[in-house]
Amino acid sequence: MAKGAGRLALLKKAGTAIAGVKVSTMDCEGTPIDVSDQNSSGMVQLLAGVFTGRQMTLGVTGVEADEVLRNIAADPSQQLYLTDLTFVFGNALAAKDTITGDFFMTKYGESAADDGAVTFSATFVSSGSWTLT
Repeated sequence: MAKGAGRLALLKKAGTAIAGVKVSTMDCEGTPIDVSDQNSSGMVQLLAGVFTGRQMTLGVTGVEADEVLRNIAADPSQQLYLTDLTFVFGNALAAKDTITGDFFMTKYGESAADDGAVTFSATFVSSGSWTLT
């Protein structure tokens, strides 16, 4: 596998860029069905190819530029459920460099050194299916 220096991405909502981010974590989870029984000899057996749920979680960081994500997170009238989000990876290591779907922004935080720019971090959790193209 080729090595890369980070996963820079452009975050878009309904085709409009809302933030430049660095994807610091990407977790894809699948919840299998446990079919272990008394004949499993004490070993866990999982039903092949069947999941009760799949989920993707993306953790991002960036430098605060226009406060779009801050405004979504801090305004109590805003929905944290963001439909039609697209993460377009700028330095993709593979041919598939775009993730599109509906996501909840489950966490948002900011920090700033006395002599530095305001940085942010956010976590997005998929709701429903997503596409990888």
